[in-house]
Amino acid sequence: MKTRISMSLVVACVAGTAVADQIAFAPATVVPTAQRPGGISVADLDGDGDSDVVFTTDTPDRLQRLINNAGVLTPVAAIALPAGAGAGDTAAADFDGDGDVDVAVIYKNLNQVQFFMNMAGTLAAGGSVSTGTDARGIIASDLDGDNDADLAMVSRDDNTVIVLTNNGATWASTAITAGTEPFGVAAGDMDSDGDRDLVVSLHRDRTVRILTNVNGVFSVGTTINVGATVRPDGVALADFNNDGRLDIATTLGNNGVDFVGVIRNLVTGFSAVASYPSMGANPGPIVAFDTDNDGDADLAALNQDAGTVVVLPNNGVGVFGAGSLLTTGAGPDSLVAANLTGGPTVDLLVSNRDSASLSLFANQVTPAGCDSIDFNGNGAFPEDQDVIDFFTVLAGGACSTPICGDIDFNNNDAYPEDQDVIDFFTVLAGGACSTQ
Repeated sequence: MKTRISMSLVVACVAGTAVADQIAFAPATVVPTAQRPGGISVADLDGDGDSDVVFTTDTPDRLQRLINNAGVLTPVAAIALPAGAGAGDTAAADFDGDGDVDVAVIYKNLNQVQFFMNMAGTLAAGGSVSTGTDARGIIASDLDGDNDADLAMVSRDDNTVIVLTNNGATWASTAITAGTEPFGVAAGDMDSDGDRDLVVSLHRDRTVRILTNVNGVFSVGTTINVGATVRPDGVALADFNNDGRLDIATTLGNNGVDFVGVIRNLVTGFSAVASYPSMGANPGPIVAFDTDNDGDADLAALNQDAGTVVVLPNNGVGVFGAGSLLTTGAGPDSLVAANLTGGPTVDLLVSNRDSASLSLFANQVTPAGCDSIDFNGNGAFPEDQDVIDFFTVLAGGACSTPICGDIDFNNNDAYPEDQDVIDFFTVLAGGACSTQ
């Protein structure tokens, strides 16, 4: 997982030294919720340096919060939403530029996104912006290069991707005709020109399409056929084979044919789909994350009709091994990867729409040696933001992502200490960790 190097240092791309392909999650810890939970986002809402959780329920319509206290997720009072709004997916980011994390919530039945602004750890209802019909899959990313958080989402009934550009006090909405029945969208620099493009899965068209970003304006770019017998659903981006370009993962299913597909981003274009069995029916949401701290991006995807999560380990060159299954509740609907239990590795959290619960899978892999130099887990390394996040977390601040490593970089159980800083820069420069 690396992208173009913007740092003035010339460094080697060296990952942590954990044993590759380890998958070890504890059985699910079940968190009861109100009916029909979904739309999970993870962010540090209270500014204490760990990852909290927000999600919606739509029976009744509520914005629910779990505050993380030393790895224990504690419910706090739910926020009532408009009755019948159809509360759906969420996104968490600093939308007003005041240094804390706010939350955006899709109202599917009202064709709106409403903002909840963070006031010293308390979320207060703010303004709303119109969306397309049946909007979902909302993501937050800087799409126009002005260093604030914009939004993108799909409008399934309108066959568009909606981009909401953050202009400080106002939001500008642009609808981009994407193709028939868009299901998922992700943001990343697919053409290595320094801005973030959009990648959308088109269920009915059986394609994945790139929406190319030029100075904040999107146009239809490359279209990738995924096969005549399957339909794409979720989409995730990461540099799976460590060649400096973001690749694409998407879930593929139709009539009992269920796969996770990986599409390589090559110098000459995009590869054909490499398919890996999802080991369950109707795969949907998918995330890319480093499950074993070995410096490459693994995959996890929900099997929505089977009540499972499949975790696929990356062998380091973008080829994935046999999957492992985790059992969720009924109707798993939303999936995130984040450090929620305070360990050295990334956990998984699932909302179970049909069993009124969340399933928390604590990652039990114990990394050997130093952590990955991709400290913030965003799939790009080495980069300036990893250094910024390392020192921000070292000073007690909040990471720019919910997936930051812990400050015990060398995993010797002593922290904070000078050796963690020494090892961070040693590994960054291509050297060996002190706890090899």
